[in-house]
Amino acid sequence: MHYLFLTKKWAEKMRREGLKNSIAAVIILILMLPAVAFPYGYSGSAENDPVLNAFRNSISAVKANDWEKVTKVIENVSTPIANMDKFFGFNLLPELKSAISDKNFKRVVKLLANLIYLSTIEKFEIMIQKELKDAEYSKSKLEICKIYYTGVLRGNVKSYDKKKGTSLNSEISKAFERLDKLYADPTNLEEFKKNTDVIKNNLNKAFGYFVFKR
Repeated sequence: MHYLFLTKKWAEKMRREGLKNSIAAVIILILMLPAVAFPYGYSGSAENDPVLNAFRNSISAVKANDWEKVTKVIENVSTPIANMDKFFGFNLLPELKSAISDKNFKRVVKLLANLIYLSTIEKFEIMIQKELKDAEYSKSKLEICKIYYTGVLRGNVKSYDKKKGTSLNSEISKAFERLDKLYADPTNLEEFKKNTDVIKNNLNKAFGYFVFKR
């Protein structure tokens, strides 16, 4: 399995030497996102998830300093992001386009992390709006949310735990385990919501630089 920018050996070396700020940590974790698809998601495959694909392809293009490709990738997924903006009342898409136009690497990475976070929360809230009445839909969305966390966001949470002496990753992981047992029964709706709140609130703590929070 390859990685987009960093070898495991280099990444481990950097971790041993210590990453002092959260943006450095998240860049390392994001850049190590596997280039291959995960075996979950829409229609049974995460390769069909537009947000995950946009994230992965944007990071790859940024690494190659191919800003024209970054622009095209975001344009291709602009409708889902615009819908997300409308859903939350945010302005992520224009902020992202502005950062790309400025070729601002760090801000693009931050905003892409925001995109993954917001897509996670959007899926949670749609499941709750549907009152868990469509178990197949909830299962597919929940699997994507778990991939968002384990494949993109978890590393920064672990770094935060190590620095602050907290246990956010453990709390988030346990919340996801509980969601796996709750999603198929509408009578579990309130408990399901409580556990999505645990995930959301702990992510907000670990990613203090999120531009948009829910």
